[in-house]
Amino acid sequence: MKQTMIYVADGGGYIGRELVQRLVKSGQRVRALVESPEEGETVKGPGTEVVWGDRRRAATYAHTLAGVDVAMLITRHVPDLFELEVEFINAAKAAGVGRLVKSSAFGATLDQQGAKLLHARSEQAVRQSGMKWTFLRPQFFMQR
Repeated sequence: MKQTMIYVADGGGYIGRELVQRLVKSGQRVRALVESPEEGETVKGPGTEVVWGDRRRAATYAHTLAGVDVAMLITRHVPDLFELEVEFINAAKAAGVGRLVKSSAFGATLDQQGAKLLHARSEQAVRQSGMKWTFLRPQFFMQR
C-alpha cells in the first residue's frame, strides 16, 4: 500500500515548521518547501524531504509537487498573497494533488478588506479548482 505524501508549503515558517514536526511524529511522509538552506535546517530529519524553492517562481512547483497526495498551503502575510496562492493552486491541480488544505483567516469573506479579503479570494480559487479541499481558519496564533 502506497503511503501518502504530504507537502507543506512554507515548511520553514512558524506554522509550517510545527506542522512538519507533528506530521513526521505521527508517521507521515512529508515534503517541506523552504525558502533557504537555513530554514531547511529547522525541519530536516528522518521522514522529511526538504526542497528549496522561491514561491515567486512558478517553476518551483513543477518539480516539488510531483507525487504529492495532499498539499498544505501556507503563505506568510505578504501583499501579493492572492497571486502567490493562485500560482500554487494551479500547480497543485496540474500535478494531480488530491486534496488542498489551506491555512486561511478567521472571518475570511469577500466583503472584508485586507488579509481577510485576500484569503477569501484564495478560498474561492481553491473551490473553483475542482480539487478536494479543507480550509483552516484560525482566529489567532500565539507565537514565540
